[in-house]
Amino acid sequence: MPIFKPGENFIREYKFESAKRPSAFYKTIGLDVLTVLSALLFGFLYWRYLNGNSGIFYVLVALIVYLVFTSLETILIKNLRTRSIVIGLEVIALVLLFLRTPLGILGAAILTLTALAALGEITARKKMANSISPSYLKIARSKTTRMITALSLMVILFYSPRLDENGNLISQGVFDHFFQQVVGITNKIYPSLNLEQSVSDFAQSLASKNLRNNEQFLEMDEKNKETSVLQSGTEIIADLEQSLKIRINPTEKLSNVAYFVVSNKLSNLQESLKDQFRLGWLIILFFIIRSFGFIVTLIVSALVEGLIHLMISVNFIHVVGENRTKESVKF
Repeated sequence: MPIFKPGENFIREYKFESAKRPSAFYKTIGLDVLTVLSALLFGFLYWRYLNGNSGIFYVLVALIVYLVFTSLETILIKNLRTRSIVIGLEVIALVLLFLRTPLGILGAAILTLTALAALGEITARKKMANSISPSYLKIARSKTTRMITALSLMVILFYSPRLDENGNLISQGVFDHFFQQVVGITNKIYPSLNLEQSVSDFAQSLASKNLRNNEQFLEMDEKNKETSVLQSGTEIIADLEQSLKIRINPTEKLSNVAYFVVSNKLSNLQESLKDQFRLGWLIILFFIIRSFGFIVTLIVSALVEGLIHLMISVNFIHVVGENRTKESVKF
């Protein structure tokens, strides 16, 4: 009895399945690219801000966007080698437009950014490893806190050479923003005083307020009252000129005169104290920026927490169990 049937072909083509990339491959690449681009955007807008071509609001928005992406990288990217490469690219993107900065300052900025970014990464990953169900709010805060410190130092380092270039310690735009805050507070306390008007108008409004309790002034007719207010306002301006030792144009806006006075005082201190004043000014700016960074940290942490839960709800990332009885998220 024949074992093989006539015409039967035992050589069959085996169809090999092509190798497939992991399902998360393109998601991780996309997150890496967005993180590096957001770092480049922040560096670009800060560079434009130093050159007077961008507002501080856009710099802050870019900062928040970058911190959100780099925090998401810490939480979602498990491969330490990949994450280390991306951190290096982030640092390059942040300093790319400042390559003409003096070598010592550039090197200090790169070392600071790299060291604190790595420290934030290690601290945040330890929090994830030691938590059964990790709090993404706390993880993002841990990462963001170190990055805020690193970026604050970077901002100060790249700002320091500009002190010698333009001599203005406070820009007109920053001062005007601060002045507007003062105007808002003053208007609530003294509604009759308008700080947004000219020096002459402000002096007259101040004189009118002071003369309201004067009995002789109240007994005058309207024409004499106007004359007294004008005379009193002129005397106020003269007293200001004498005390400040400057010439004041009565038609100039009060905010411009205030900026000139503050800027002039700071410039005189800079000339007299030189390096000591410069160092002290940079330290003060660092602590101001770092203190404001506390608010940014809260905003970034809340955004990261919300984005993680949003991505879980739409199945963009998934919660998976691990042998150590803890939760993790992955693409």
